[in-house]
Amino acid sequence: IQNCSIENVDRVYVYDYERGGWQRGQPVGDVTFRDVTVTGAVRPIDVLGDADRQFSLALENVDIALRDDANPVALVVVRQFGSLDLKSVTLRGKAAPVLRARDGDAVSLEAVATPGIGLADAFDVTAVKQSDRHGA
Repeated sequence: IQNCSIENVDRVYVYDYERGGWQRGQPVGDVTFRDVTVTGAVRPIDVLGDADRQFSLALENVDIALRDDANPVALVVVRQFGSLDLKSVTLRGKAAPVLRARDGDAVSLEAVATPGIGLADAFDVTAVKQSDRHGA
């Protein structure tokens, strides 16, 4: 998904392998958002991958902002995953954490901005084998 603006949607991308119906036949492997601006979202990205951690998500040159009346939630939530790679990403949340990653193999954060939220509190990375932060 690239070169687009997404406005006023509740959810940008939702994937739930465990309760996903058709998604059980062949799990989603790799999803990439590149050069995307999201404004007015409620719960932008929420992923529950398969237990074998085949799911990988990459965000590059992405800017995500919540709707003014949205509850303060994490903008990117990923559980049971292979890799999560964010490069040149701005997460405009209302409260920490703006990124929640749990039960995964690898997280890489490079040049991730979280306006108004200190980087020490912005990321909740739990039970992840490898985590690299470069300028995030």
